[in-house]
Amino acid sequence: MKEYKFNKFVERVYKLDCGLEIHHFPYDNYHTVHMGFVIPFGSNMSSYKINGHKVKTGIAHFLEHRMFDSPNGDLSFEFAKMGAFCNAYTYFDRTCYYFSTTFDPYEPFNLLFNLVTNFYSTKEKIENEKEIIIQEMREGLSRPGNEMSYKMNYRMFNTTTFKYPIIGTERDIRSTTLKDLQNAFDAFYRLDDMYLVIAGPVDIDEIIRIIETNTVSKKNNVVLEKIDEKEDFTNMKSDVYLSRDIVDKIQGMNIKLDVQPLIEQYGKYQYEVILEAALSLLFDSGSPFIEEFNRLDVGYNSFNYQFVDVDGIGLFSIKYLAKRSKVNNDFIISCLKNPRKYITDRALELYEKKVYGKKLILLQDMYSVFQECTLNITNNYNYLELFSQNKKISINDIIYFINYIEKGIILKGILIPLDEKGKKDVK
Repeated sequence: MKEYKFNKFVERVYKLDCGLEIHHFPYDNYHTVHMGFVIPFGSNMSSYKINGHKVKTGIAHFLEHRMFDSPNGDLSFEFAKMGAFCNAYTYFDRTCYYFSTTFDPYEPFNLLFNLVTNFYSTKEKIENEKEIIIQEMREGLSRPGNEMSYKMNYRMFNTTTFKYPIIGTERDIRSTTLKDLQNAFDAFYRLDDMYLVIAGPVDIDEIIRIIETNTVSKKNNVVLEKIDEKEDFTNMKSDVYLSRDIVDKIQGMNIKLDVQPLIEQYGKYQYEVILEAALSLLFDSGSPFIEEFNRLDVGYNSFNYQFVDVDGIGLFSIKYLAKRSKVNNDFIISCLKNPRKYITDRALELYEKKVYGKKLILLQDMYSVFQECTLNITNNYNYLELFSQNKKISINDIIYFINYIEKGIILKGILIPLDEKGKKDVK
């Protein structure tokens, strides 16, 4: 067991013989317990082959839906009977199953452990699930902004990490079989590749006893093979125009970039610190950039952004309401070229104090700690260990990072009302 401390807070890390890694935040004075398994299996795993067959898009999300199935019915109802709230989510690089309870945590944990270590379904249930997932997919794409993002990603990327939505394509969803799901479970749902995060007052020895008692040695007959996919960072794609029944014009930009050199230069943790600082200082509400951007008559508080990176590939996306087709995007690009105009040393100093204070506040909230740990645990650093590092950020690193983003591949998207002429829907 390893222990990390920051002030009065403690994180204890255990590595079991089965390979499972446990991160426990005791929080002894709290009454609620949060527990969750993180499995490094998300939509990016479509770049693998299992037994010679390429993993289908959306298989991680599909499997998440079916993992709550059992011979006795839906396990969600069993959690509810124990007074526990359970849920799950699938992301680009992970799937997480978790519950919270103010009652006895050991019974629902036993159920959660069996959920992530056993797979049960039938052909009939899988066929029914296909329609549920396809309906979920169509509901998402019925939102014009989501459809624009999907078509921009499809045009922009070559590999499957970002090219297709996490939920998958309708073709792959409809062709998914019981064998596909079983193979994916066997390949990726392994204790030696999982993490367990616990926030709250539990007897960790009892948790370990439940795990060791219920762990069954399984013969794995799957052959997992990584497909050598390469993303093209030189090819510029044409812009995306859509015409839909909307009131305001929606405009956006995607920037694709190779972030692996940045990760190697700064290290994973410091790279993420610089990334968050750069984007927050430039694009958060109240920044000099946003104030000037709003003066372009874009629409109040309409600007939002996201940066995602998986397997060395970065996606920086921006979306906003627009009343001018060209000026806004050009203004953003000019800002990325000259960020020193909007970011000052004083702003960075205040930002670092704000972030540090926010982290201290988050540590008071057990659920926030649980969430943060599940989001970052696959990066191979410990949550409380980060506080002791507290490395300073230089303004030059921030400027360099923003300029680096601007050198990526830029794709623009415009979603216009149906009554505007001259634009055609790009399929």
